[in-house]
Formats: sequence, C-alpha cells, structure tokens
Amino acid sequence: MVWLGDELPDVVATLEDVSASHLSKGQVGNIVDELSENFVLVEFADLDGVAYALEPIPVGKLIELRHTPAVAAGRLAAIGRPSPAIRGMLELGK
Repeated sequence: MVWLGDELPDVVATLEDVSASHLSKGQVGNIVDELSENFVLVEFADLDGVAYALEPIPVGKLIELRHTPAVAAGRLAAIGRPSPAIRGMLELGK
C-alpha cells in the first residue's frame, strides 16, 4: 500500500475488527515498525500511554489519521478544484 506522504503515517486506525488481538474497528494506534511491504507493527495504548497491544497489521486494514485539516485541504486543492467548504477553510488559514 502506498501512503499519501513519503513516510509511514504516525497514527492509524483499524478498518475492521482484529479478533485475534481483541481490537475493534476504529481502534487508534501508532506505527512503530515496517515489517514488510504489506505489514506494519502497530502499538495500541490507552489515554495514559499504557500499551495494551502490539500487533502486526496488514496495511490494507489501516487508515491514516491526520491531525492537521489544513494539510488535507491543501492536498485536495492540489488534486482538483476544492469544494466551497474547503475553499473557505483555505481562506481562513491565510
């Protein structure tokens, strides 16, 4: 899988349950290592930073999470004509 950036994303979420690891769809984790082209090692931790799972997950079962909407809007603008809402967000950022 090819991520949008040049590097692996820091924060990801599961796209489906990983029953063997007792992880539910939408669980958020941090990629800690790239195991192969198709698998990454993801650490899942609670809000206090205590890890409760460290699992190899296929990249196709993860989604990249972003904390900076302006960056995402900029990417959309580079792809094509942004929607009016995105254009408004871009104008606010100037």
